[in-house]
Amino acid sequence: FSGGLTQFALSTMFPEVEHAVGRVIYAGGDDLLALLPLNSVFLAAEAIRKAFPEVAHYKTISAGIVIIHRTYSLQAAVRAAKRAEHIAKEKYRTKVSGAFAFEILRRSGEPQSGGSAWERGGVSVIETLIGMRDAMRDGHIARGLASDIPELLYSVVNTNDPEYARQLEREDRLTVRDTVINISDALRETNFKRLFERRCADMYKPAEGLFDHLVKIGGSLPNGQGWFDVQALLYLARFLSQQGGA
Repeated sequence: FSGGLTQFALSTMFPEVEHAVGRVIYAGGDDLLALLPLNSVFLAAEAIRKAFPEVAHYKTISAGIVIIHRTYSLQAAVRAAKRAEHIAKEKYRTKVSGAFAFEILRRSGEPQSGGSAWERGGVSVIETLIGMRDAMRDGHIARGLASDIPELLYSVVNTNDPEYARQLEREDRLTVRDTVINISDALRETNFKRLFERRCADMYKPAEGLFDHLVKIGGSLPNGQGWFDVQALLYLARFLSQQGGA
């Protein structure tokens, strides 16, 4: 058991971090502490979790990822990473999938956080995140899509008629922040498609696949709760697309 984990650290963890132009601080057993660039940290995490062998009773692997400015205290960053890892295991991990949780610690302003199981609805969450990052970076999908999700979560819309839906949204916008309106998954998907198409450039072919993946992630939890995770992922994609800019 311990030999398998040691081999995994040597054969996978170290090479993946080095490939991502990062530096391993500590690697032992199934624990890894590393510093990586912003543009490669999530790809490295995805590669490591895919390669993680099923050794002994360890069926999944979870990660805490903290994004900091280079002047941030390393000790504080390590504490935050451990906190994020704990959240990944306690909040997002499932019986069949490990999870990751992230936290963005800015030099000023409120931190942002979120997370997910590695796979939701049969799709890779990290690959979807990277796809959205690239689409936002290249101008194919507007970064404002992240700000549209509250409309999906708290909207009073209860009709399949798009024109009537827009009229209802203009006339009566719900402001409750802790309760998701109980509408059908199909209707929520219809509303999200309208929001997505509004933010998406014409003729961008990968958009359909990204839309399908986001719908599967959002619909993977009951009562619309998965869309909170979609919102956090879209904010993260926007942050990554700006290379950590505001």
